[in-house]
Amino acid sequence: MRTAILAVLLASAAVGAAPVTAQAAATAVTPATTQLAALLKEHWAWYLANNPVQASMLGVRSGDGKLGDPSLAAADAQAAEAAAFIKRLDAIDPAGLSDADRLNRLVLRRSLSDQVEANKFPQRAILFSNRDGWHTYFAVLPDLTPFFTKADYLSYVERLEAFPAYNAASIAVTRTALNDGQVQPCESMVGFDKSISGTITDTPEKSVFWTPFGKQPTTISDADWAALKARAAKAI
Repeated sequence: MRTAILAVLLASAAVGAAPVTAQAAATAVTPATTQLAALLKEHWAWYLANNPVQASMLGVRSGDGKLGDPSLAAADAQAAEAAAFIKRLDAIDPAGLSDADRLNRLVLRRSLSDQVEANKFPQRAILFSNRDGWHTYFAVLPDLTPFFTKADYLSYVERLEAFPAYNAASIAVTRTALNDGQVQPCESMVGFDKSISGTITDTPEKSVFWTPFGKQPTTISDADWAALKARAAKAI
């Protein structure tokens, strides 16, 4: 690319013309680039709305206190929305895109297509394996969450309080898998119970979920800190 740009610059200089590089031409604004940029922005907002914990990790606070929806109804809705994104991507003329944007379009389309196709299989109801599951992901929540302000801790506590409903919804999906005969091989699941029992403690203070309360941030008042700790202890 550098060689091509240099060649264009030298050629333009030789004829006394203003330099027009291949890079400048590739980044020209066209209806297609405008459409793709808007769609990418909308898709990213949609993705973060469906993945609120990751949104918080990235500094997007609109999903604070939420865990997402593990239900099959939510999966169906998201698959339908993904299909709608694909239809809009297909309506964008790739000829009007730069090489980078054509690649972006293809990568996003592949990702959305995988989501739509995966939702058609009964295995979508299998939410855990011998390596991970919704409970193990939740167990690392203290490591995934920022802890600097009262808002950070409030979001964390609200997620602790939201887990019973999230857990119940995940179990309901798992029962659907069982009813459909979608199960893991017993041999591979030996010792799986330890991934659950390992997070159970006699007191909240011994729990991994209590870790963020080991030190009070200077940004939080004593009264607010006590209230947050009380809510967290009850939730744990």
